[in-house]
Amino acid sequence: MRYYRVIVLGKTLIHKRRSFASAQDTGENMKDHRRGEVEIIRDVLDVCLRGANKTKIVYGANLNFSRLERYLEMLLILGFVAEEKGLPGSVAYRTTKAGMDFLSGCLKMQKGLRKAPVEVIGRVQI
Repeated sequence: MRYYRVIVLGKTLIHKRRSFASAQDTGENMKDHRRGEVEIIRDVLDVCLRGANKTKIVYGANLNFSRLERYLEMLLILGFVAEEKGLPGSVAYRTTKAGMDFLSGCLKMQKGLRKAPVEVIGRVQI
């Protein structure tokens, strides 16, 4: 795996990728990018803003059902998502106020990282 020495706001960091922006933002090959837990949570919360069943979340957040079950359980416990019972046997999930606050914080952090001066100064062997 390649590591890069990166300078962000005057601090030197060792990082696995060339930039802190997501692969979609930089146009990198998606095979080289794996989403972190926060990015997955952000995607699930985004789909649930309009209310969604499990199938819609799976396709909208690009997850499989087993992984979705784990994240939904966590989001329900944290109070970021609420279950809404509809027709008999149907359940929709909707992002709560706490989930919207978390989503807003993620977006602010992402914008801040894009503005930070980042300089890649070369590969490092670890």
